Amino acid sequence: MTKKRWLAQTVSVLIAANLLTVPAFAAETPLPAATQQAADGVMMLTIDQAKALALQNSKDYQQAKLDVDRAWEVRDDSTTLLKFTPLNPADAANAAALNRTLTSDLNWQVAKKTQGARQDTVEAQTIQRYLDVLNAQKKVNAAQKALEAAEWKLRAARAGKTVGTVSATSVVSAEANAAGAKATLVAAQEALKDAYVKFDILLGINVEQRPVLTEQPVFRPINVENLDYEVAKALVNSPSVFNAQYTVDIKKAVRMAASPFKTGQIDINKAELDYSKAKETTDKTVRGLYYSLKQMEEQHEGLTEALRNAEESYRVAKVQYDVGLITRIELVSAESQLASAQRDLFDLICRHEQSKQSFEKPWTSGS
Repeated sequence: MTKKRWLAQTVSVLIAANLLTVPAFAAETPLPAATQQAADGVMMLTIDQAKALALQNSKDYQQAKLDVDRAWEVRDDSTTLLKFTPLNPADAANAAALNRTLTSDLNWQVAKKTQGARQDTVEAQTIQRYLDVLNAQKKVNAAQKALEAAEWKLRAARAGKTVGTVSATSVVSAEANAAGAKATLVAAQEALKDAYVKFDILLGINVEQRPVLTEQPVFRPINVENLDYEVAKALVNSPSVFNAQYTVDIKKAVRMAASPFKTGQIDINKAELDYSKAKETTDKTVRGLYYSLKQMEEQHEGLTEALRNAEESYRVAKVQYDVGLITRIELVSAESQLASAQRDLFDLICRHEQSKQSFEKPWTSGS
C-alpha cells in the first residue's frame, strides 16, 4: 500500500468517526444556591455547596478547563492544515500533517478526560474533608463524655479515700484514667481543628472559619449484582484507561509514517503495555474496594447492635437515676459508653461512604 493511499484511507476513517467535527462542549454545571448563613453569621454548607466552592478554588481544575480550550485550538489548526496540504507529491509532508492531526486530537481527548478526572478528584476530596470534620466532631463529643465519666470516678475515689473506703492505689489509677481521658480529648480537639483547616483550605475560605455542615452521611450498602460488570464499567469510564487505549489507536494509525520504520511497531507495543497496565490497575482497585466495602457492611451489623445495646443501657440508667436507684457516676458512665458506640458506628459509616465514592469512580481513590 502506498503512503498516498494509506493517507487517504486513514483520513476517511477519521472523518467517518467524526474526528474532524466541531466538539460539543458540555454546559457548565450551575453552582448551587449561595451558602446559607445562620442567625449568628456562621456559614452553613451542604456537600454540594462545598463541592462548588472547592471547584472554584481548585487551580488544577481551572487549569484543566483552560487546557481543554487550548487543545481544541491546536487541534482545529492542525486539521485545517491537513485539509489543505497538497496530496502530491509531498507524501512525507502529508504523513507529518496527519500525524500532527492525530496527536493534537489525542491531546484534546486527553485534556477533556483530564478535566473530568480532576473534577471528580476535587469532589471526592471535598466529600472526604466534609466527612472528616463530621467524624472529628463525633470523636470530640465521645472524648468529652469519657472525660466527664473519668472525672466523676476520680471524685468518688478521692471521697472514698477520705473516709477510708478506697485505697490510695485506686485513687492513683483513677487519676491516671482521668489524665488519659483529658489527653484523648485534647488530641481529638486538635484533630478537629486540623480537619477544619484542611476543609477550609480546600474550599478557599478563611482557615479560622468553622462552617456548620448540614448534611450527615447515610449508610447504604452497595448494590452489586455482578462484580465483573462493575469492573467493566470502571474500565470504560476510567480516564487513565481511556488515555492509554487512545494512545494505542493513534500509534497504530501513524504506524506507516514512523521513521525509522521499525520504531512504529515498538511504539505500538509500548502503548499496548501501558494500556494493559492501566486496565489491570483499575481492575484490582475496583475489586479491592468491593471486598473492603462488603467487610465494612458486615462490621456495620455488629456496631449497630452495639449501639442499640448502649442506647438501651443508657435508657435504663436514666430511669434508674431519676428514681434514685443509681448514682450520677453510673449514669455518666452509661452516657459515655453510648457516645463511644455512636462514634464507632459513625466512623465506619464515614469510611464506607468514602469507599463507595472511590468504588464508583476508582480513579479518585488516591485523592
